[in-house]
Amino acid sequence: MRTANDKIEVSADDWSRLLHRVERLEDERAISDVLHQYCVLNDHGFPDEWLDLFTPDAVFESQGPSGVVGQLLRRGGEATDKGVRFTGHAMLARFMVGGARDGITSEAKHYTVRPSIAVDGDEARSTSYFLAVAYKDGDYLTYGIGRFVDLLVRCSDGRWRFKERIVRAAGRAEPPSPALL
Repeated sequence: MRTANDKIEVSADDWSRLLHRVERLEDERAISDVLHQYCVLNDHGFPDEWLDLFTPDAVFESQGPSGVVGQLLRRGGEATDKGVRFTGHAMLARFMVGGARDGITSEAKHYTVRPSIAVDGDEARSTSYFLAVAYKDGDYLTYGIGRFVDLLVRCSDGRWRFKERIVRAAGRAEPPSPALL
């Protein structure tokens, strides 16, 4: 059994491997923070801080049911064969302004669920599930579920940002009919 006074010999290779593991964990933690800040800043209407989570040329694409696509087209997105795309900060800013106009800010809560993050140098890929709920008429209702598929890059200031975020919405749940309650 080891005691506090026992010497532990560690080789230079061991230190190098340990340092690499710690750096990877720090990167994963920083990326996880970006994923969660996306939700918080979006929900509470902080457009400048939210935009700063993206590179200036970032691509944000939402793929899903026609109701979602129609709403995002009204926010200034471009139609694609799979959904709606916003490219660059100017278009992403229209996305945020449209969300506030559509009433999807402080009453909505988005959740990122247990992301899987793979870091490769200054790039990282992440997939995670999301859940979106809104408070309406005294109750919380689920209005969106799906997956985020992300490409993040480490920028010159050392921060991780979205280079690409694909939202694969599984559907939009409509509030239950009062007749069913």
